[in-house]
Amino acid sequence: MIKSCRCFTNKLHIDVPLSPLSPSSSTSSFDSLMSQSEIEPNASIQEKLLFAVRNFSAVTSSLFVSHRLPRFDDLIFFNLTTLEGDAYCVELTKKGWRIASLCHDSMNGDYRRMEMFIVYYNTMKELLIDVSPRFERMVTEWQLLTPSSSSCCSIIDSESP
Repeated sequence: MIKSCRCFTNKLHIDVPLSPLSPSSSTSSFDSLMSQSEIEPNASIQEKLLFAVRNFSAVTSSLFVSHRLPRFDDLIFFNLTTLEGDAYCVELTKKGWRIASLCHDSMNGDYRRMEMFIVYYNTMKELLIDVSPRFERMVTEWQLLTPSSSSCCSIIDSESP
């Protein structure tokens, strides 16, 4: 059974599948994920989050906007659970994607691990590669199995703010 997540932004919601994909078991689905069209560089924060939800929900356990934390046109917090089951609250601003906390719906990071909370990632893909070894393995496998993978991967990388 495929789970789905309903992600709400200010005016939009989408249902996205949450079943983990792997290059070996679902090559066409992962190829589709890795070759999504790029988002415009001047897209709004909401559009960038919607792009991320559409492209990366299938390779996370959950990805949804926080309803407990404030949301503005230039700042959105969303909750991420990796395939390994690790929970994060992520901040998205014009500066990029930043891990705000090691638990959902929280802006308070663990100050014993400051290095984790001061990094801004240019793309959601960079963040996922850093926090999810399974996602990183999937991307690496896909690149090895797909002759033209480098051009597709650069498309997803272009989602930067």
